[in-house]
Amino acid sequence: MPALLKKYFKATGEFQIEAAAELVTHGIGLPIHQCLGESGWNGDPIAGIVLELSPDNRRIDRGEFYIVGSLTKEILEVQANTLWAAADPAVTLAITLPLAHRFRFASGTLASDYLACEDFTHAFKKNGNNIAPTEWAAHGVGETALRAVCHLDKLSNNRQGPRARITILLLPNSVEELIALSGSTQSPAWPGLRVLTTSCAFFARPAVWADPICPLFLRGGSAGGAPNMPAGQEIRHHVAAIMQSAKVPTICTKLKTLTAQGRKALADIEDMEKEPTITWPAVARHESTTGTELRNSIVTCLVRQQFSLNNMYLSFSFFLSTA
Repeated sequence: MPALLKKYFKATGEFQIEAAAELVTHGIGLPIHQCLGESGWNGDPIAGIVLELSPDNRRIDRGEFYIVGSLTKEILEVQANTLWAAADPAVTLAITLPLAHRFRFASGTLASDYLACEDFTHAFKKNGNNIAPTEWAAHGVGETALRAVCHLDKLSNNRQGPRARITILLLPNSVEELIALSGSTQSPAWPGLRVLTTSCAFFARPAVWADPICPLFLRGGSAGGAPNMPAGQEIRHHVAAIMQSAKVPTICTKLKTLTAQGRKALADIEDMEKEPTITWPAVARHESTTGTELRNSIVTCLVRQQFSLNNMYLSFSFFLSTA
């Protein structure tokens, strides 16, 4: 698969602490709204990455992809019998998607955690009337879950530039059922019924960082107590590592396909994990923390220890000769 064109990657050197001050969030999820709002964000869907720093703010402990904004204002309707074979054909499921920040990507990949049905507005209807949860079983329906799976839009190398493609999948299971079913359900390739596909821009690129994604920072220590930043190359490496995790979601539009793909996923989920049309290029780690400087530091430490031992031996020998 072709990688995102190099012309979009022009960030070099270090990230200045002064510039990072405007990119600090106090948490992942809703707190990102305040940080972006202060940078002129208008509420449209947007994607990016938050990097959580160590207590001294010199290292990156972990990173997380995020999406924020309103993905759609429309109420999405799904025929219940596209999810359950026993569902009454006259029953529909009406879903109001939550704001995008409700989808968390805690695994460090571009496939979100599952969002339980109690965490988004939805209702089963028949002939325009709502069906109470106590009547779900009688109508052949049950609990559901939502998930967002993202990757680079296939047009990201065109004039429009890099964009994130977001697919919202609906699952005919509770989150607990999915977890108990198999570890394969955590794969971005686990099949679901598509209810929405859209695309959005990445976090607006400030002049200080000329790459497609300028990350936000969740500082491990206060700026006054730890006025540091990770190396610029390390920042670029962690952004790339998260973006390279992208896989294409397994999209279904009817029950027959959903059932067949579910059986296939249980048998061999890895075979279903496909690369998107355009991928994010790899970025090497910062040398000072993993390479030459670390080795030199170890060698220097050993030399100093040996020098100290030699001095102690000479001093002790002189003491014995004069005793």
